[in-house]
Amino acid sequence: EALKAKETELQLLKDRIRQEQAKKDALLAAQRLKQQQQQQQAELEQRKSRLNNAFGSAFANAAKARQAQAQQAAQAAAAAAPAPGSTAAVDADEAEVKRVLSSRNDYDVLLLKPGCDAAALKKRFKELAVRLHPDKCKAADATLAFQRAHKAYQVLQALVH
Repeated sequence: EALKAKETELQLLKDRIRQEQAKKDALLAAQRLKQQQQQQQAELEQRKSRLNNAFGSAFANAAKARQAQAQQAAQAAAAAAPAPGSTAAVDADEAEVKRVLSSRNDYDVLLLKPGCDAAALKKRFKELAVRLHPDKCKAADATLAFQRAHKAYQVLQALVH
């Protein structure tokens, strides 16, 4: 009977050892899973960072290209602009006033493409405002054209911001 008791005790010890081993194994599996998840999260963050950097540089390059185009257009316009006060200047002012007043939408008034940035909008409005200001522009309806340009600027400024 002592032998039977010892065998039962031995069996209970073996069962307890198996249970402890199962707990250990489960704990190790949970730790491995946590490490894998942390590694996957780190890889995901790394990919996200690379994508953000790539998109950021692409957007910066596109903005630089747009800015360069705007500068080239402004230089070309400045080179083609007639001397102030000449008949050619008055004719050019009248043509600009007509163009502004006959424009179909606010983007056409300011000669901008939809989706332009705030800096291009502001720059183009300032150029147009100087050209169309009633104190400088002697064309008929210069005041109306100036007001139309200002209204277009305000509307587009609300859209861009």
